[in-house]
Amino acid sequence: MAESLAALAPTDAPAPLLWPSQDEAVLLATVRQHKARADEAERDWRELAKADKRFEAGEQWPEAIVEQRDKEHRPCLVIDRMGTHLRQIVNEGTQQNLGILVAAVDDGADPETAKKIRGLIRDIEQQSNADIAYEMCQTDAVGVGRGFVRVVPVYVDDFTFRQELRICPIRNVFSVSLDPAHIMPDGSDSEWAIIATRMEKEAYERTYRALPAESGSWFAEDATWFPEHEVLVAEYWWREWHPMELALLDSGEVRPVHELSQAQQTSLAATGQAPGVRQTRTTRIAQVWQAKLNGHEVLEQRQWLGRYIPIAQEVGEVMDIEGKVDYRGLTRRLKGPQRAINFMESAKSEMIALSPKSPYVMAWQQRAGFEAYWDEANTASRMCLLYEPAIVGGQVLPPPQRSAVEPPVQALVQASMMAADDIKAISGFQDQARGDDPRLSGEMLRRRGLASNTASLHFQSHKRWMVRHLGRILVDAIPHYYDEAQTVRILGEDGQPEQVKLNQSHRDEDTGKEVLYDVRVGRYDVRIDGGPSLATKRQDAVEKLTPLMVAQPDLMRVFGDDYIQSLDVDLAQHMAERLRKTMPPQLLEGEPGAAKSRAVAEQMQQLQQLPQLLEQLKQQESQIMQMMQSVQSLTMDNQQLRLAVQNKEMELTLKRQLEEHKLALQRDEQAHEARMAELELEVQRYEARTDRLKAEQPASNGNGMV
Repeated sequence: MAESLAALAPTDAPAPLLWPSQDEAVLLATVRQHKARADEAERDWRELAKADKRFEAGEQWPEAIVEQRDKEHRPCLVIDRMGTHLRQIVNEGTQQNLGILVAAVDDGADPETAKKIRGLIRDIEQQSNADIAYEMCQTDAVGVGRGFVRVVPVYVDDFTFRQELRICPIRNVFSVSLDPAHIMPDGSDSEWAIIATRMEKEAYERTYRALPAESGSWFAEDATWFPEHEVLVAEYWWREWHPMELALLDSGEVRPVHELSQAQQTSLAATGQAPGVRQTRTTRIAQVWQAKLNGHEVLEQRQWLGRYIPIAQEVGEVMDIEGKVDYRGLTRRLKGPQRAINFMESAKSEMIALSPKSPYVMAWQQRAGFEAYWDEANTASRMCLLYEPAIVGGQVLPPPQRSAVEPPVQALVQASMMAADDIKAISGFQDQARGDDPRLSGEMLRRRGLASNTASLHFQSHKRWMVRHLGRILVDAIPHYYDEAQTVRILGEDGQPEQVKLNQSHRDEDTGKEVLYDVRVGRYDVRIDGGPSLATKRQDAVEKLTPLMVAQPDLMRVFGDDYIQSLDVDLAQHMAERLRKTMPPQLLEGEPGAAKSRAVAEQMQQLQQLPQLLEQLKQQESQIMQMMQSVQSLTMDNQQLRLAVQNKEMELTLKRQLEEHKLALQRDEQAHEARMAELELEVQRYEARTDRLKAEQPASNGNGMV
């Protein structure tokens, strides 16, 4: 189960970082001890595997025999029938198209998130050219019994701290040393591993740093780590296990004890119980570390954010003989018949080449005086050969003649064919699997081919084990290396890229719903899909659906887009998308892009109704024009009525104003008359007063005196 450390602790409070417990001196001593232990455990396998590698490369004759035959100018042919069978197994594995499938395990995991993780792994495989790593790994496993693939983190670019995962090949299978105590053939239970690389001294100092002054003694005394003018740089991977207390809360949530409240931690330490805590237990968490060193000093050290050592092993055949583990590929079992083929073909070629130049039978006297001619009789082309007539017992001997001995070419041919049959029997690949019989149908040939490959099926099973463990490594590491809210590219099963937002809530463009693909939460499992490739699936679909589509053409509107997309033509995707736009929206409900397709379908429906809408618009426009004319007529009548009303209102206003003016004049006149009456009254009173005063005044004399 590909459990992630994220399942042990919530994402907002990760487990504390634990630094490696070993100091540099202890680490160096441990690495030297582990390397010596691995070299001792793998010594026999390495010697045999190197011999297998050389044999596979064409060195198929023992050195002593080659030297002897070279002195005698005899051929040492290499007719490599074995290599064809090795490549056939590797190529068959390449055609398997193994896929890493991810499935949700617990309540915290999401099936849709599992699909996104699978798409992310596809993108990692494509960006890494993982097919190269897989093929190189299986080539080593089939040839010498072991192959390796690794996962490494790389920075996204030169100006960021974000990292991505990459799958890398290990070209030199002999540079890897796994913990000899591991049992699983994929190496998943290894507690440590070493990848050793030889570097020229100058290259080492350019890459890392200058060697210290005391390195002179290292070259003199430690040939393992410091061979002449070279430095052995080792990547040492190891796992450290640390205890952790887990608490099961009443809510069912599992949390590390160090993340509980201080009161709960104190209560657990004192009584073993705490409010809200159902029970506790001690577990172990693994932390993986990597150190680069040269056996005498540590160059680099960092943590791998995962619980597996990021190296996956593929084996050929494994045998445990009294505790001694031996790995072997198919090469070792094919050496015998391959050597027999080489020997028989060389002998056959040699005999056929020398058959027209069999040795001459003559008396020794017949060469006298013509030794140079006869020494070159089998190597030089001459018009004639001169000889000295010889008489023995009074009789003249006949001229020299070649020995008429028939070489056993037929026996050699038969022996070579038997050796070739031995190779077929051992590898499990027979001639009938190649489809040479024209009387057999394609399906029968395929079934016979599968039956003949059963003898080598374990090599493909071992590749599945390796890829499955590689998937576990990736699924375990993705929550740690893709732990930020970010947009990444994923690949679908058909290889089409898609941009996906991880670890952040967002609205899905296809469904319009709020979604969250949080790869840091939950546990996910890995399994391998070893079915046919996507191209083969499409071809099978076309072969099976074509008669159905011909018989029922109406089905084109139901799943015609899937049918066209299965066609092996350049514009299949484009045609399928165009057809999908014309399909009823209810058929596309729940599929990616359904919302867009629905909108497009609605637009298409609106476009189809456009002529009717235009006709309706014309009719409405005509009605509007009539209404506008009526409105204009009514407006003119209304204006006339309004003008008449206004005139009437003005007339009434004038009349009212005139009446008011008359009334005002009358009031003014009345007021004036009243004032005049008052003035007249005042005059009368004044006159009366004056008269009274005159009457009361005595008469005066001329002097003014009375």
